Amino acid sequence: MGFSEESLKKKSTGFGLTLVQMLTEELHGTFTMQKNHGTTSIVQFPL
Repeated sequence: MGFSEESLKKKSTGFGLTLVQMLTEELHGTFTMQKNHGTTSIVQFPL
């Protein structure tokens, strides 16, 4: 379960998350964030 791309952009006050999303998409990967007792960021790329 991750946050939607739209909610990530709304809650972000900087350019960092947007940059990670853009670079991940450029490399055909996925970027998700999970919130359980803290926040976990997951970036996955195909091999």
